[in-house]
Amino acid sequence: MSTISSVLPKTADDHIERNVFFTAFSHHGLNKFEISDVFEIADLDKDGLLSAREWENFYDIFISDFQGECNKDGDWYLTPDELAGCMYKSHWVR
Repeated sequence: MSTISSVLPKTADDHIERNVFFTAFSHHGLNKFEISDVFEIADLDKDGLLSAREWENFYDIFISDFQGECNKDGDWYLTPDELAGCMYKSHWVR
């Protein structure tokens, strides 16, 4: 599980606002369009906020395998070989 929901400031009802999410992800080499896409996909109820559950579901499906096991050289970018190997092993692609 990702710790992003535990380290980012939240609203009074324990949600992450879009601008806070954007600021956090702008430090990870993503452009504003990519960050916006991630937020829109993760925001299942389309309320403009991310709950811990929304983020954790997104993280489990789209990030965890790639971040941990697939990024062999630890540079946060997947080479074609890393991606191919990861996709082949992934439980959701089969």
